[in-house]
Amino acid sequence: MEKTHDFPPPPSYLQASREIPRLPSCCLCCNVRIGSMILAVYHILLNIIVIAATLYAIFTKNVLDVDSRLRITPTYAVVTIALAVALIFMAASLLHGARKHRPGLLLPFFCIQVFDLGLTTISAVYYATDFKLFDLKLQELYQAFRLDEQSMSRPVFNGLFIGTVILLYLFKVYFATCVWRCYKFLQATENLRDQPEYYSNVPELADSKRKLLSEFPPAYE
Repeated sequence: MEKTHDFPPPPSYLQASREIPRLPSCCLCCNVRIGSMILAVYHILLNIIVIAATLYAIFTKNVLDVDSRLRITPTYAVVTIALAVALIFMAASLLHGARKHRPGLLLPFFCIQVFDLGLTTISAVYYATDFKLFDLKLQELYQAFRLDEQSMSRPVFNGLFIGTVILLYLFKVYFATCVWRCYKFLQATENLRDQPEYYSNVPELADSKRKLLSEFPPAYE
């Protein structure tokens, strides 16, 4: 009796391609892999600027002073530089993983994104449940920017600040989703590469596999 393999029925190319995660359209008009790489480069450059600005403020004794309430101390500088270096390494891991099709290297940066979203959500809920404290913080920011009723009224400033915070939060959610979808895509293509015998038994499926792996990653649209 002829032996049969224990593999499940191999999927068709159409079925396999449907399993690749996709994101809705975006103004960047690029796929999730390129988008993740751009995000990684942005974070690397941003944290290099943070490190340079912090070192400049310490070595030139030019501290940020807003009404003598906010100052860059050596301890604050050390913590800031340490965090920036850690973020640079995680962003470099994201860049290398997306470029070399290694999905596991995307997870450290994604975990930081989830942690950041969690902290932002908790902070938003905390301030939303204490309106007096929230209004006090807005008043402190209004005074820190040295604004007055002639330059910008309090209601306008409050609206702009809240709108900016909401917009930044939505961007954080979107880019975290982008990195996660890129991870799922790279993982899916890696699983296909790990099954050469399974797909090579049927010529048409082998051709479909080669076509699928040679395609670009999923586009945003």
